[in-house]
Amino acid sequence: SEQGCAPTDGIFVIRLEGTILVKRLQHLPGGLIRVKSDNDAYEAYTVQLNGGVDFEILGRVLLVLGLRAV
Repeated sequence: SEQGCAPTDGIFVIRLEGTILVKRLQHLPGGLIRVKSDNDAYEAYTVQLNGGVDFEILGRVLLVLGLRAV
């Protein structure tokens, strides 16, 4: 389950069903989070936070060295 208060939209390190990922998150109404990759080869999907999914936000990405601030 997501810990603490809901963060703003942005790029986060998450754990989803036991896998660690770095993804762009968008909070949607109804306890949904849209999970999107910056790589267009991967389609976006939604996660229902109250649906029993193993999901946790581990941290927020603040800076990508050598590329840009996010």
